[in-house]
Amino acid sequence: MTIRTVIAGVFTNKLTPRGLTAVLTFDKPTVTPTYDPATGKTTNPTTPVNVVGAVTAYDHGLVNGDVIQRGDLQAILSDVAIQAAAVEPKEGQVVQYTGDPFTIVSVTRYPVGEEVGAWELQLRGS
Repeated sequence: MTIRTVIAGVFTNKLTPRGLTAVLTFDKPTVTPTYDPATGKTTNPTTPVNVVGAVTAYDHGLVNGDVIQRGDLQAILSDVAIQAAAVEPKEGQVVQYTGDPFTIVSVTRYPVGEEVGAWELQLRGS
């Protein structure tokens, strides 16, 4: 058992039964973008994929109006969940949470030895 599976187990066994998990929906590209010469547009087909994690508001003491703004949310996702969904969170990416769009403002990876154990995302309402 690795620390990654232990972290994933915390989400599955401790947070989910208490209703403390949340689902973020990422748009995952499904095929290579295609260009239509008739319209001059490129399409990027995507499929929504769900990643379960914990989402909470930032502590009021951390909200400074600049880096962390009122209404920003903090999401913690296990790397096992990220790998299972085959997505990689990136700044500027839009995800769905509670049916509303949120833009990823920052991404922090928490390493455990040579591997990533968890991800922290700062989300801002779009």
